[in-house]
Amino acid sequence: AKALRDEDGSVRSKAPKALPWGLISGFDESARKTVAKALGVAVKDENVRSLAAAALDQAFTVELHRDVKTTVAEALAKALRDEDGSVRSKAPKALPWGLISGFDESARKTVAKALGVAVKDENVRSLAAAALDQAFTVELHRDVKTTVAEALAKALRDE
Repeated sequence: AKALRDEDGSVRSKAPKALPWGLISGFDESARKTVAKALGVAVKDENVRSLAAAALDQAFTVELHRDVKTTVAEALAKALRDEDGSVRSKAPKALPWGLISGFDESARKTVAKALGVAVKDENVRSLAAAALDQAFTVELHRDVKTTVAEALAKALRDE
């Protein structure tokens, strides 16, 4: 709830310019750009800036409380590893859409693609394979899932 608002309580008027990569270690440049694009963070790419501009009212940010950042970073580290700790040989086939309600098929594919989840597209599978070590997951505390789901749901819908 705090992450989406300025100190005075108003919804943020602009998206963050950078992600705290020190907290999300081990990302190469390609992975950083992929994640930045997924979160609508402005980088040196006009298309990404346009995407970020469209998401400004939703004000998605990763400027979360330190404990939440740690939780997310740990989840990122664990998500795409098998139980024995090795990198998964394949990406997850689906996201728990029951937890992220209200998405139409197009929005689901957009989010799935952004999160590197394998769908029926070879390019997305390749992207997923490249992101295995980065291990993105939505297995977060229920309140955090709800906040993220609501932000995503709003961000992908017109007025």
